[in-house]
Amino acid sequence: MFRVWCPDDGETEADAWECTTWCADAAAEEWAEYYHETQGEAPDGMVVSVRDDAVGLTTRHRISIEVVPQYNATILRDEDGGDDNG
Repeated sequence: MFRVWCPDDGETEADAWECTTWCADAAAEEWAEYYHETQGEAPDGMVVSVRDDAVGLTTRHRISIEVVPQYNATILRDEDGGDDNG
């Protein structure tokens, strides 16, 4: 299990959000998604602490957000309702 908290927000390990995942980086990323969903703001640039209970190690992680463009295409219809294939 991993425990994640944000000292920048005044949190301590006692306030930690818990998750089960495969590594500390993934735990920090899952926390970032959770924070964004529950707080309504992106945690871009925040530093979180992640405790790996399996090995007893706490690491710090800086959250960054990538904006990935999404492209959409919609078929255009000519005035008769058919395809606009020229």
